[in-house]
Amino acid sequence: MLNSATENHSPIKLLLGGAAIFIIIYGMKLSASFLSPMLLAGIIGISVAPLARWMVRKGLPDWLAILITIALVILGLIVIITLMVISIANLINTLPQ
Repeated sequence: MLNSATENHSPIKLLLGGAAIFIIIYGMKLSASFLSPMLLAGIIGISVAPLARWMVRKGLPDWLAILITIALVILGLIVIITLMVISIANLINTLPQ
């Protein structure tokens, strides 16, 4: 009869655990094109939620606070993209020198 310490570390459990981890990682790799945008949207949503809650606490209706928050996020993305385009254009201009 095996004791509980030996049962917890049996080779079959280790193999099954390793196989499960491999399947999960492989599945995440296959769904990366779907997971990446979802995770990015989640991070952006979590990071701007306090701004929307603050606007609601200040008396704005929910729909208006969310609309303003979305507009600010889009404006921020436009500013970041514009700065990147300007930086790349400057790099291209100074690269031949």
